[in-house]
Amino acid sequence: MFKLNNINKTDLLRLILDGALTEKGREWAIENIDYLLKPMRLLGSSKKVEKGEAKKIITKVMYLFPHNAISLVTLCAGAKGAGCWWGCLYQSGQLGMPVGRDAMAKRTVLYVLFPKLFKKALIREIRKAHEKHGKALAIRLNGTSDIDWSDVIAANPETMHYDYTKLYNRVIKNKLPNYHLTYSGSAFNARSIKNTAKAINAGVNTAIAFNTKNLEGEFKTPAELDNFDTTDLRFLDNAGAVGALTRKGSSRADREAENERESFFFNPESFNKLTSLIASDKGLN
Repeated sequence: MFKLNNINKTDLLRLILDGALTEKGREWAIENIDYLLKPMRLLGSSKKVEKGEAKKIITKVMYLFPHNAISLVTLCAGAKGAGCWWGCLYQSGQLGMPVGRDAMAKRTVLYVLFPKLFKKALIREIRKAHEKHGKALAIRLNGTSDIDWSDVIAANPETMHYDYTKLYNRVIKNKLPNYHLTYSGSAFNARSIKNTAKAINAGVNTAIAFNTKNLEGEFKTPAELDNFDTTDLRFLDNAGAVGALTRKGSSRADREAENERESFFFNPESFNKLTSLIASDKGLN
């Protein structure tokens, strides 16, 4: 639970105006300043992570506004190169509803303006959740962001954490035994497809998001890939697992339009490019 103790409205307004928020972020914060002063839980849930309950795992996830939506300093360092800001998950499902978006905005503003207090509150909240759920608890801090939370995760060594990331180096440099990272592939351009092939050939667990819902008349995700839609519990995957994710919160028209522009979502054409690169890179090694 995050509480702004000893902060009055005047002091908060000064921080909002002087802080590292975008223009839209400042506008939202000023309009919702009373809401910002109220206590707030930082961790929540979603329909996808709730699938883990079938395996008796309770997942708590945190959603922030990604990239530069509210923060002047990007909260998704790999977003520009991967082209994933366009179809980001934060625009879909419950997160796309006014209540969900306001909660994301509030958490993001609090993180940007009070990063140390935010992390302390987050550590406490994870510990309380661990006291309740024990080994059955899993934490995903980057539900819609791509932030280095190593200090928070290290402070909760008995709790399993996991995330997806567009940052290959973050995956290979991760040494925390209670943190599992899955590289999130991208078809945005030739370089991002090449990076995806590099991760797969290096044995890095990799997720590939496809521009389909596997509906009648749409292309189907490749059968040779694991189905990552079944559960969000990526830390249970085998080492080197490569899986497919279908596109969430989109209409058929959205998906058809997506095929006409550069996109981080894979389609049959970009997936063929990926498989060709994987085969050629293996031949060189």
